[in-house]
Amino acid sequence: MIRNLVVLSFLFLMVNQGVKGQQIDIDFPGGNIIVDQPGSTSTLYYTLDADTVGIRPDLRDTSEEWFYWMFRVNGMEGKRVYFQFPKRQVGTMGPAISMDGGQSWSWQEEKIGEGKDYFVYGFDNSGKEVCFSVGYPYLEKDFTQFIQNYIDHPQLSLSTLTKSEKGRSAELLEIKAKEATSKAKVVIAARHHANEAMVSFVLEGFIRSMLEDNEPAMAWLRQHVDFLILPFMDKDGVQDGDQGKLRKPWDHDVDYAENPIYQSTQALKNTMLNWGEGKITTVFDLHCPWLFGEWNEHIYFVGDEDPAIAQEQQRFISILNEHQSGELVLDAEKAWLPYGEGWNVWEEDGNLQVPFLDWAKTLTGVKLTSILEFPFANHGKQVIHPENARQFGRDMARALGIYLKIESSK
Repeated sequence: MIRNLVVLSFLFLMVNQGVKGQQIDIDFPGGNIIVDQPGSTSTLYYTLDADTVGIRPDLRDTSEEWFYWMFRVNGMEGKRVYFQFPKRQVGTMGPAISMDGGQSWSWQEEKIGEGKDYFVYGFDNSGKEVCFSVGYPYLEKDFTQFIQNYIDHPQLSLSTLTKSEKGRSAELLEIKAKEATSKAKVVIAARHHANEAMVSFVLEGFIRSMLEDNEPAMAWLRQHVDFLILPFMDKDGVQDGDQGKLRKPWDHDVDYAENPIYQSTQALKNTMLNWGEGKITTVFDLHCPWLFGEWNEHIYFVGDEDPAIAQEQQRFISILNEHQSGELVLDAEKAWLPYGEGWNVWEEDGNLQVPFLDWAKTLTGVKLTSILEFPFANHGKQVIHPENARQFGRDMARALGIYLKIESSK
């Protein structure tokens, strides 16, 4: 619903002088937007002179159209503003909104364009900056705040997998079994695609239940299973606000051939080979899908082309279905996307691209691997938010404990 042509001017040279007024900016971790104006490129600050603003995601080195964006607005007190995208780049719950500098977020859930290409927001007169994002963000600061609650836990150790290409630390979290010789080892990786943030709350719930919950399944895991957890495989992309998915020449998730081009993927390969000792049995890769549409608005696991692994996936999902207690319950008929159906067909690109799980399942002892696809905003008619995402992570931990205990008894 474009109403007026917006006139925008670039303020980069004036930022250091503390210029205020009606502004959009992305000068913070995770920021990403381009405000359309003649000759515009990716910049940090723009002025706003109209009540309709043409915006679009900054694709940077992404090879195809994608949808991640996050920005903040100042100086629009008392105004009602249309934020217009050129494509369907607004999710089912509208934008996530923060009025406290990104400390807390909530879905707008209203005034979403039917074409999912715009949203409308009425600014109050408080003068507070307002942050908008395509979904709930999850950055380094969020993980740091979360893990500080457990930093003194006797079974947990936090270290650095490697330094990223831009010198950032890619965290490595290890949870060691109480018994001297573990029965199994499990690897969980997240954010191979930088913008897929909602799944990080699932990971939080998994870790929290592993370290806090005393119900039998979690207690058994703490006693018998070692965990290696990678919260940010594309750390630079997360902090810089990149799309991450479909990065040129390829993204982190398919960088597991003989000579990886990213430092984190090479480091993870080396670490798993050294740490695994032939006892890695289970590997999960946590993802979020597209914003809306078929196979994008419900939780599911992605079927493997190997029949033996596909069988184990179905066993795990069956246990998860039976023992879920959280708000977000799997739809039994949609909980698993078999290989060869829908989008789940892998086409090799001259053997240059090898997905993480395709490499992981070649390791001795690995029996169960799976991608989890966790939606950005809704599971069917249910709205997704951080706490019910954490509950789903707890349900996954419970199911894994039951599954591995059965396996260890064979």
